[in-house]
Amino acid sequence: MPKLRILQLADFRWYNASAHYALTISQALARNGHQVYLGSICDRNLPRSGSTKSLPKIVKFPLVVNDPLTWLDSAVSLHRFIQNNRIQIVNAHSASSHLLAAGLKRLGKIKFKLLRTRGEAYPPKDNYFNLHLYCKLTDQIIVPSEILIGSYVNGLGLKASRISHSPLGIDEPCKLSREVDPDLKNRLGILPDEKIVGIVGRLSPVKGHVYFIQAAKLVLETIPSVRFIVAGQDAQISQERLKRLAFRLGLIDRFVFLGNVSDVHQLISILDIGVVSSVGSETICRVLLEYMATGKPVVGTRVNGIPELIEEEKNGYLVPPADNSALASALVTILRDDKLRTRMGMYSRNLVETKYSLKQFAEHTAAIYSKLLSES
Repeated sequence: MPKLRILQLADFRWYNASAHYALTISQALARNGHQVYLGSICDRNLPRSGSTKSLPKIVKFPLVVNDPLTWLDSAVSLHRFIQNNRIQIVNAHSASSHLLAAGLKRLGKIKFKLLRTRGEAYPPKDNYFNLHLYCKLTDQIIVPSEILIGSYVNGLGLKASRISHSPLGIDEPCKLSREVDPDLKNRLGILPDEKIVGIVGRLSPVKGHVYFIQAAKLVLETIPSVRFIVAGQDAQISQERLKRLAFRLGLIDRFVFLGNVSDVHQLISILDIGVVSSVGSETICRVLLEYMATGKPVVGTRVNGIPELIEEEKNGYLVPPADNSALASALVTILRDDKLRTRMGMYSRNLVETKYSLKQFAEHTAAIYSKLLSES
């Protein structure tokens, strides 16, 4: 496959799932030898680890469209960059960068293929503006979860061929499954023979932490020796609020609340089961892939993209959202059976190796780009 010249536009004001998707595909494509630029309003919200080493260049753009003067400055900067660097593909990951790139395409003075990667769970509004933006000015739409395809076919009347599914990829399991810190469980006050169930993610109502804690009460009625870990930074709800709930239910001594964790993979490595109890969102479920890559059985809710990653009874179980009884039942089933837990963990890891590696992520996305260019 010929090497491509690609500009990814990701003007996110915090490092959310869509920003992670944009950064990850940029890295993956760069590793495969493509010339990749990541355009952003700033780089302060990108990870400060070595994860950006694979990127040839992070380019700062004033990607603002709500002010006419700033929009003009943004348009001129973007036009100049695309022209000077002979960009073939512009992939916008946000509404504002999409609109800006579409405006340049409408002017017709430079030629490039415009794609919009959209991971929002809510569908685009069915109005004349969106019909023109998506049907006339956008060459292809990429969605991270198959469930989102219908919102464009049914909502905007797009042909299914105009929409491509490219799920998030993750680093090879061998890089994530590092040697377990032998003292980590001890530092957390967890006994060697205690099983651990964990949930990792920002503390927000959409993540379903309340149902996770309520399910824990039911699990402990059957298996009293289980410990539960909640890791994630405060967002719309606080760690203290969740602690109060655990205390009221008489569970506080069975829970470990960690807040934001710097080494997520090390934490996941000590879990026996990884949980995603979300009641919404999750069109890009990064933490579920991290559980799987580290060889863990998983339990998740039937919400958006989660069922696309969990194969029922093979690498875990799916339960209805906001159903603490069903969640508890699935956890007990896995906790009681060591062989099942091991088998599910191995299947999780194999799924990542065969379907969700960074290499496959890059190759699949590059194939979408190349097909568009060949149709010119």
